[in-house]
Parts: sequence; structure tokens; C-alpha cells
Amino acid sequence: MGKIDELIRQYCPDGVEYNHLSELAEICTGNHNTQDAVENGKYVFYVRSSEPLLLNEYDYDDVSIITAGDGVGVGKVFHVTSGKYALHQRAYRIHPLDDKTLNTKYVYYYFTNAFYDYIMMSKYEGSVASIRLPMLKEFEIPVPPLPVQEEIVRIMDTFTELETELETELETELELRHKQYEYYRDELLKFEGRDDVEWKPLKELVCAKITDGMHNLPVSIKTDGYAPMLSATNINNGVLDFETKKYVSEEVYHQENKRTNVGVGDVLLTIVATIGRVAVVSEPVHILLQRSVCVLHPDNAKILSEYMALCLETSVIQHYMNKNAHGAAQKGFYVNQVENLQIPVPKDINEQSKLVSIISKFRSLCLGISEDLPAEIKMRHQQYEYYRDKLLTYKRLGDKAV
Repeated sequence: MGKIDELIRQYCPDGVEYNHLSELAEICTGNHNTQDAVENGKYVFYVRSSEPLLLNEYDYDDVSIITAGDGVGVGKVFHVTSGKYALHQRAYRIHPLDDKTLNTKYVYYYFTNAFYDYIMMSKYEGSVASIRLPMLKEFEIPVPPLPVQEEIVRIMDTFTELETELETELETELELRHKQYEYYRDELLKFEGRDDVEWKPLKELVCAKITDGMHNLPVSIKTDGYAPMLSATNINNGVLDFETKKYVSEEVYHQENKRTNVGVGDVLLTIVATIGRVAVVSEPVHILLQRSVCVLHPDNAKILSEYMALCLETSVIQHYMNKNAHGAAQKGFYVNQVENLQIPVPKDINEQSKLVSIISKFRSLCLGISEDLPAEIKMRHQQYEYYRDKLLTYKRLGDKAV
């Protein structure tokens, strides 16, 4: 790796000394809770998530590394501080003791590379995964001479910037393709001035009562069983995801299924919290639904399932549902509102089929290519991690090989 190899040959040809973090840094936590945050606070308030909050008082004024002590961010949430900041009581501050021997940004990059795997092997399992102070103290860090650390920081800063720029470009491309598809779909489904198209409420287009899922969960829910219980979170990008930790027995399923009786061709619409996601059931399923999803059984003599789903996804319907949802903390679009939603229905069922075909093909053209973009982003990130790992792997002083 060019200059790095030269510096290692020059400064540490026999290997690098590894030190416990307790020998290199001051380690402590803050004394604030998340609810202490204020909307327009003066100082950054580091909590246990990747997004910091704000507070009107500060605890420290320095350059340090912050990592979460428990929760979903364990081993993964890192910040490099600069100046005054406040700290959560379950977030750890790691402050290098000697900046003449240890570059804080170097420690940050080493943490992002090695700390998660270390914590996963030694984390404390309570109600949530958490880090104890001794785990941090015992974490080992290789300490090459400062010129080596500084060159690594320079390379990693440059590489991180390039990766961020590339990901931004790819995500922008993905967003533009989605907008292109949505615009074309909306234009095809406007039907302005068409005498052969009628606007009808959904309750006139179904062959069974529109209903939402269960309002109260069965007592006997388990993490495995005969049928999964799905919610609004299981509907994304027109696809029904069966990933869940809520299952019921066959007996409970048959008791509760009378309410929704989901089958092939049914249209599922999310109506609580995340409003307006749509999916068409494409194969036989044994599922129960929570109240955040409602089921529409299209009368296929009047309307095609895929055509109904496209209409529900249009910008005008999505805007109407979200604008007219009720509630504050968790908004909901009621079943009777769904029943009265009006969508344009061509009288000729073949016209619906033609539109579904045209829009589906255009979706494939726009979004089919876009499906490769997330894979590209993932590949770039893997390249970044590989390069970072190579930069931060050293022969331990006294060992014969790396």
C-alpha cells in the first residue's frame, strides 16, 4: 500500500505494540437521559443512536470517541467529538490520554473496524445487549508510531469521502428513477375528460366487506407456529414480507381468519402509522393481520387486483389518505374512509389489463435497473471495509507473522 508500507518498514519493521484501551484513554459515561434533550439546544447531545440530540448544557469540551453502551447501537454507533458536548448516561466517552502518541481519529477508525466483533463475543445479555466498563478497558488497540497513524487517517478520510460521494450519487439516481416511474404511472391513470371511465368508491368494487386486521393480539402468540401475524411493516415496495417473530397455532389461525380471510388476488393496504403501502397477494397464504393493514377482495368482474393496487399507489390517492388520516402520535386512516375512497375505473376490463401491462413494463425499465444500485452500494461498502481492514491489521510485536 505504498507509503504505509514504507512507513511501517521505517518505524516498526518488527511489529506493533498492542495496548489495552485502559492504558491509552480515559473511559467514562455521561449523566443525562434521552428525555433531557431540548429541541433547540446549544450543544450536541450524544445518545445511544447514530443521530445525536441537543441540550442546553455540556459535560465535556474535548476530542473523544463516543459509543453506545446498550441498545441496537452496541458496537456500532461511533462519533468523534470536537468541542463542547453532552453525553447520555449509557453512552461511553473514550478520551485518548496522550495526543503525541495516539491520534483520536486513528482510534475511531480502528474501533469501527474491530470493536463490533469484539463486543459480540463478550457482550452482556440482559433485557438488551449491553457493554460493561471492563469490556472496554480490555479492548486491545495496536499503536503504531504517530506518522503511521496520521497516514492511515489521511487515507481513510479520503476513502470515506469518496465512498460517501459515490453512495450519494447512486442514491440520487435511485430516487430519480422512482420519480420517473411515479410520474408516468400518475399520468396514465389521470383519465381527464374520459367518458369511458367512472370514479367509483372502493366499497362498490369489492366482493366482500373491507376489513382491517386484529385489534387485540391473541394471548398465545409465539416466536414460531402455524401462521405468522403481519403488520404494516411487512409491506414494502409492493411486496409482502413474511419476516416476523409473531406466530399463532393452527387452531387460533382458523378461529381468527374469519375476519380477514386473505387469499390470492387480495389487495393489502396499510392504514396505521405508515399509511398507503400496497401489496397484491400473489400466492396462497396462511396469515393473520394486525389492525395496521386492511384487506380488499376485488370483484374481478369489475376491477383487476393489480389495477386497483396501482390506483391506490398514485400520488393523488396517497396524498389524500395521509392528509385525511386521524390521530397525533400514530395516525390512522379508518376502514370507512377506505370504503369511500374513489378511484378511476375504465368500463372495459381489457383497458385495465392493458394499463397494468404498460405500467408494469415501464416500472421494470425504470426500477429494474435500479435494483442493481443497492447492490452496487453494498459492494462499494464491502470494498471500503476490506481496505480499512488491510490498513488496520498489523504484526504484533514479538510475533513472526501478521
